[in-house]
Amino acid sequence: MPGKRVARHARTRNRKRGLIGVAIVVVAVAVALVVAFGWPPGTGFGTTDDEAASPSSGRSTPSADTTASRSPDSPSSSPSPKEAAPTRAGPSKQLRACENSVSRAERAVEAADSGVTNWNSHVQARTDMLEGRMSGEKMDAVWARTRAAGPGDQERFKKALRGYPLPSKCEGVRGTSGAERTVAARCVQRSRAATRALHSAEAAMKDWNEHLSNMARYADHEMSEAMAQEKWVKAWRNAPKNISAYRTATATLAKAPPCPPPAS
Repeated sequence: MPGKRVARHARTRNRKRGLIGVAIVVVAVAVALVVAFGWPPGTGFGTTDDEAASPSSGRSTPSADTTASRSPDSPSSSPSPKEAAPTRAGPSKQLRACENSVSRAERAVEAADSGVTNWNSHVQARTDMLEGRMSGEKMDAVWARTRAAGPGDQERFKKALRGYPLPSKCEGVRGTSGAERTVAARCVQRSRAATRALHSAEAAMKDWNEHLSNMARYADHEMSEAMAQEKWVKAWRNAPKNISAYRTATATLAKAPPCPPPAS
């Protein structure tokens, strides 16, 4: 019996040695395959190096060059459209108010033009009749036409004046930038010219309104013929001063720089 146990033990030991030898051979073969085919640890069989490093594998790491090209501090980075072409700011609130003030003043001056023209024709008719350049009948016709247009002249001008903000919004405007300061200076210049023209328009239109009122009073028998004639002659003598001032002021306004300037 002891002899049988010794023999069985020897066979068992030899079998273990054989298994260990097989394991060593398998490991050696695996190492040889890694060396021969370059299979990196953690990749599946048949996966190439390029596929393992592709973005779809989720394991790629940007290179230093790629990271630098996307860095906002990199010299080669391109500015965004907003940085490359900044939006130009519009005019300041004060400058816009000035431009609006000038526009309203000009509209009021224009609204006075037909009234001043009719008043001038009314006055000039008497001058031309007295100097023999116009008959009495023609003078009466001019008077009737201009007198009929008078109330409409006054209403048109008063309506335009209600839209004009007093005083002008341009005094004190300087502008916030170089370009805006240039525009502001031009608008201030035009505003002053428009204000002078408007004041002269008011004076001439006031003369015309007073004469229209006197004629209405005379027609309603609220004024004697002698008094009406006296007031008319006085108005006729004084009228050219304010009419001439209006014409001069509007000519100056026409030469003033535009506000706002025309778009380039």
